[in-house]
Formats: sequence, C-alpha cells, structure tokens
Amino acid sequence: MNRLRYKIFTSFAFGVLGVIAIARLWAVAPPSAQTVAPYATAAILVIAAFWRGVILLRASQTRVT
Repeated sequence: MNRLRYKIFTSFAFGVLGVIAIARLWAVAPPSAQTVAPYATAAILVIAAFWRGVILLRASQTRVT
C-alpha cells in the first residue's frame, strides 16, 4: 500500500512540475510557431502524469486490504 501511495504522490508531483515547466517556458519563450514542440511535449507530460495519478488513486480506493 505504501508503494501505491508513493506512486500516486509522484504522479501528481510530476504533473505539478510540468505545469511549472510550462510557466517557465512561457516566461522565456511565449507561444509561437517555433515553440509549439516544447509546449506540446510539456502539456502531454502533464496530462499523462495527472491521468496516471487519477487512475492510481481510484485503484487505491477500490482496493480491498
């Protein structure tokens, strides 16, 4: 159970760090045609991290211990 909690925490932590990365990227290079790839990469990673966190959170709530 502790390992699952760790995975949930790290998934959401990666999501938060991805949002911070997007904010920092925005400060350095505002969205344009040249910065589409970095923004898309960061956005995909944020979505994947939060999605994994939600899936693991649901798994922890339905788990019978």
